[in-house]
Amino acid sequence: MGAVHVAKHEWRHFKNDRPGHRFRNHHRRMKQRPTRYSVAAVIAGIVLIAGGVVLLFIPGPGSIVIAFGLALLASQSRRLAHRMDRAEPALRRAGRRIAGWWTAMSKGGKVGVIATGAAVVAIAMLAMWKLVVAAYLLG
Repeated sequence: MGAVHVAKHEWRHFKNDRPGHRFRNHHRRMKQRPTRYSVAAVIAGIVLIAGGVVLLFIPGPGSIVIAFGLALLASQSRRLAHRMDRAEPALRRAGRRIAGWWTAMSKGGKVGVIATGAAVVAIAMLAMWKLVVAAYLLG
């Protein structure tokens, strides 16, 4: 069995597990794998979290990358798996509420939210740019 086949097989199990129990079940299944899988999962998790942190400061899906990194680390940590299982149902409820709120909003309201978000991102990027330039000039 190749690594891709194993990953697809595990993904099917993970996807079909009940929310609130996925990460603990995944942790339990991963403890039966050889040590090299554990080492690879920890290294990949740390790399993804670090990459996600970098992506938080530039346009990109930083939060999603961090979540994948945490999921890989949760495959090796029972405590982290438990915490992620507790967080998942609450995040799903919040996502459904936000999706309902967004669907019910008028087109003008959506444009306003998008424009406000773009303005906040632009201001944050400008502030970070000024901070980098100031640090370069002073340092």
